[in-house]
Amino acid sequence: MSVSDGATTRKDRLMEMLQFIEGFMPKGTTVTNIQLHMSLAHGLTFRKSNEYVHEMQLGGVLMFEAGLCKIQAANFKRLLELEGGEADKGIRPPRWMNKK
Repeated sequence: MSVSDGATTRKDRLMEMLQFIEGFMPKGTTVTNIQLHMSLAHGLTFRKSNEYVHEMQLGGVLMFEAGLCKIQAANFKRLLELEGGEADKGIRPPRWMNKK
């Protein structure tokens, strides 16, 4: 059994949260849906999930439009490029980014 540090666990949770939101694109989803998903999938409190959403919003990866949380495609793509070897872990640019 391997033990991961807190930063790795947090990064994995953030990336998984973005993949969850990506499933609702291009329309977006509510913060409540994200909080519920993160609570069920990772045991996070609604407050901690909200902090994750807020952090991604401040980083320019998420935006809110008409009460729905959406991924900003260009910034998400840049984040994936900064992560480098994430393709090996199954993290890929969202399907909707490739549509014209």
